[in-house]
Amino acid sequence: MDIKPLDGLKGLKENWRDDITAGFQVFLIALPLSLGIALASGAPPMAGIIAAIVGGLVVSLIGAGSVSINRPAAGLIVIVHKLSVKASSPNIV
Repeated sequence: MDIKPLDGLKGLKENWRDDITAGFQVFLIALPLSLGIALASGAPPMAGIIAAIVGGLVVSLIGAGSVSINRPAAGLIVIVHKLSVKASSPNIV
């Protein structure tokens, strides 16, 4: 028998400890990944942190599900930006 977690405020009150633990674990993965992607693309480390925060907020407000983890991929925006800047420059080799 599957037990579905409650939604809304009741679900938050019921599962807050598990949510904090899961959020911290995702943070531990997302922070170094976002920093590494930023450094690998030649952007400052702060750009990776900002991209991870903004991407995480946007995903959680727009497209979050009860089992989705999308925050580590938010650092890829730095690479996409860097590639778009290179593609728009007139000296492409």
